[in-house]
Amino acid sequence: MLLRDPLVVRLYSAYFDLAWRHAVPVPGPRDAGDAGDADPRLVDLLELGLKDEAIARHLGVSLRTVRRRVARLMSVNGVDTRFQLGWVLASRRS
Repeated sequence: MLLRDPLVVRLYSAYFDLAWRHAVPVPGPRDAGDAGDADPRLVDLLELGLKDEAIARHLGVSLRTVRRRVARLMSVNGVDTRFQLGWVLASRRS
């Protein structure tokens, strides 16, 4: 469809601008659920105070994977320390 009428073009342009301003980003495959849907097993093991090595053994993953997941949780939650992460995660549970 090709629109040539200036009034119709302005109308569609205004509608697009309005829709764009109110749009909400759709999470991509890697972003889906990152904001608050952490692996509950990981969170439980962190809450117990286990070291990363023990968490890796319990989850059956590598130490690097555990550290990457914890770092991602910290980044997503906007915190700098594991203590702050624990505080944020605990406040979500209550």
